[in-house]
Amino acid sequence: MLSLGRNLGLEQTTRPVAVRPPKLPVGAALRLEYVRKGMATVQYVTVRGDRLYALVYTTLPEFRPRYARLFEASARTLSLGG
Repeated sequence: MLSLGRNLGLEQTTRPVAVRPPKLPVGAALRLEYVRKGMATVQYVTVRGDRLYALVYTTLPEFRPRYARLFEASARTLSLGG
């Protein structure tokens, strides 16, 4: 079984990881948001077959609200052709 937190290196976060299912064109996915090593990170993760795809966005915590919509818009452009 896949231990998502361990595989993504989330055991060192300074706050709980916020997880929610986003609406993305690629289908089933997870959105993870956390602070680790002084950086605010948002990850969009999806699995196709035996591969895990992750889009990772980082910024300083104080800029997270400024970039939230940009990160979301970028994630919606993810396409896994074929």
